Amino acid sequence: MFPNLFKIRERGKYGFIDADGEVIIEPQYQQVEDFHNGFTRVKIFDRIVLMDSLGRLMLKTLYNYVGQMHEGL
Repeated sequence: MFPNLFKIRERGKYGFIDADGEVIIEPQYQQVEDFHNGFTRVKIFDRIVLMDSLGRLMLKTLYNYVGQMHEGL
């Protein structure tokens, strides 16, 4: 099961908190989306990358575009 994380914005950057209000992923991203199956797309340095619910970036390469995830992908 994946934790429920909620978007936050501080000083123009986005991150995530848990249901208790604890910061899980520090605000450092230009844009973020909601998590799906434990992953989200985030924008950093004007590029898109996948991130898991622990804040680990899943791809070494930053992309201009990453499609939406569905059916576990």
